[in-house]
Amino acid sequence: MKARFQDVIEFPANPFVALADFVVVLLVILVLAIVEQNITNSSLVARASVASLQKEINATVRKIAPPDLASGIVERKVDGDLQRFRIDGANAFDPDSAILKPRGRALLIRFGQMLAECQGNPYRDDRPFKRIIVEGHADMAEMGGQEDAVWRLSSERALAAISVLRHETSLHPTLMEASGHGQYDPVMNRGDAALETAKRSNRSLEIIIVYSGDIAIRYLQAHRNK
Repeated sequence: MKARFQDVIEFPANPFVALADFVVVLLVILVLAIVEQNITNSSLVARASVASLQKEINATVRKIAPPDLASGIVERKVDGDLQRFRIDGANAFDPDSAILKPRGRALLIRFGQMLAECQGNPYRDDRPFKRIIVEGHADMAEMGGQEDAVWRLSSERALAAISVLRHETSLHPTLMEASGHGQYDPVMNRGDAALETAKRSNRSLEIIIVYSGDIAIRYLQAHRNK
């Protein structure tokens, strides 16, 4: 019985070895905590930099149009690194048409010129934004309600806007892309407003500015040092 009892006894490890193991584990935890804190701080700085640029751009947009066009292009929403501006159907397109109305064209040109003034070198990171996406939208009642035709119409609207930006502003082509959303992602759903108002609103054009935290930080640092 005594022998069997001794067989199961485990003597404690060397206390110095145990202490060394504890110190190593503690150091690992400390290093991980520091790394996590640095990552968190870096993310916060990036998000704050992007938010600062978004505010600057929005403030500038409010000033680019004369009084008769002042409400023609508005910030629809900010979603993280995306900032959406909209030219609504009253200013953008007639039904079944991909030709920009004169008012919408003027707004788009002013908007593009404003962005071009701060685009910097598109091959380097000295600009405030990363990319510009132009989205064309259509109403489900357009083109006789044929889904494929409605989708093509929305794409043609986006391409028409890109053509205006390319030929009437100095925005660099590598910064722009076009996207058609058909009848999906409407500005207004049926029942949200009078039917004709919903139809008109859905013939919209959206310009999305895509930001990057790293680019925003470098841009702000460079311009604050000037």
